[in-house]
Amino acid sequence: MITETAINLPWKERLEAWKRFERAAYKKTLVYGNKESGDWKLEHQEVSEADAKWDMMQNAMHGSRRCTPKGTYTGIKHNGHLVMSNTPDEINDLRPLHDNATGNVLVNGLGLGCAVWGLLTMPQVKHVHVVEISSDVLSLVQPYFAGERVSFEHADAFTRPVAKGEKWGAVWHDIWPNLCTDDLQEHGKLKRKYARRTDWQQAWCQETLRYQRDRERRSGW
Repeated sequence: MITETAINLPWKERLEAWKRFERAAYKKTLVYGNKESGDWKLEHQEVSEADAKWDMMQNAMHGSRRCTPKGTYTGIKHNGHLVMSNTPDEINDLRPLHDNATGNVLVNGLGLGCAVWGLLTMPQVKHVHVVEISSDVLSLVQPYFAGERVSFEHADAFTRPVAKGEKWGAVWHDIWPNLCTDDLQEHGKLKRKYARRTDWQQAWCQETLRYQRDRERRSGW
């Protein structure tokens, strides 16, 4: 399969393309209203300068460079637990998807929709198909994509049947609420499922978790 991806663009064009992706992922989700459906909730949050410094310090103590700068953000919560937000770190996690997406793209896990809004800025992406297990998440987020080149399917990414002849330019798996090395087994399961259905696929923070797992093994954890 011949593909045209952002990673093959000259570096200035690639940077400009990423900035468009990044901007859409943030601004398009910032306009969401505060609303609820079942156990799920869309909510805005203000992060002060003091909050940002505290977050940076706490993450540094745990060996992480992730931090949330001062600003206004949108998050989606499940039973009060923040599952996803449009912070710079979470949007930057989508960089591998931006660099490799082309043609028809499958996204397992809707969440806040940052990945989908970013993909829609890319001319080489023809269509985005989203698989989401929660009807409440679909109820909250799907209406904002009315008229866009996106389709939605209410299904479990693991048990969803793969149609005969189904092929994707790229597949992105993002169904986990937080980072945990135990999730690598599920990464592998989904990647095996689509191994013959796409030329490129990746799971959210896959490389970060592999690095963390290797550190744990070396440390005897």
